[in-house]
Amino acid sequence: MGNKNVFNSIIPSVVFLIFSQIMDMSRIPFFGDFFKNFLTFLYPNAPQFEHTYEPVPLWWFNIFMFFIFVIISIIAYIRVSNIPDKTNRNLAFLIVKKYKALTLIAGSLPLIFSICFGVVSVRLGPAILVGFALPLLVKSIMSLVISLLYLNFYIELLIWFENNIHTNMQRVGQI
Repeated sequence: MGNKNVFNSIIPSVVFLIFSQIMDMSRIPFFGDFFKNFLTFLYPNAPQFEHTYEPVPLWWFNIFMFFIFVIISIIAYIRVSNIPDKTNRNLAFLIVKKYKALTLIAGSLPLIFSICFGVVSVRLGPAILVGFALPLLVKSIMSLVISLLYLNFYIELLIWFENNIHTNMQRVGQI
């Protein structure tokens, strides 16, 4: 065990980050217009609509959000590893709880913002709704999933801290 498990716990969120970069609202690399073809397969008699609105490319959004999660977790790791009294479990739990909440807030704020923007953009016209609000909503949902997967980091951080407490107490002879 050790620091390796703490940082390996980020792997599921990295995998989903890669998946979110591959996935787009209408186009998937190697599959083309997957959703359009799938809907045509499901409803062959449905009227075909012209693709007049081009969504704004938001490929950078989840990378930016993941970068924020990494910064928050590095700060939490530094704060927990620099606790002067290594037997102070309550302080470690409070630090981890605070940064876990920050990660969830950072993951859910874009979702709330995109929903509000979507509601406002209904009145502004379909170009803004389809071109910006819906892609932002999809990327925000993916960002929320990444933040939820990122919570494993904080669980592993507490396990690492508990193992450090146990090791330090054995050295001192308190166990």
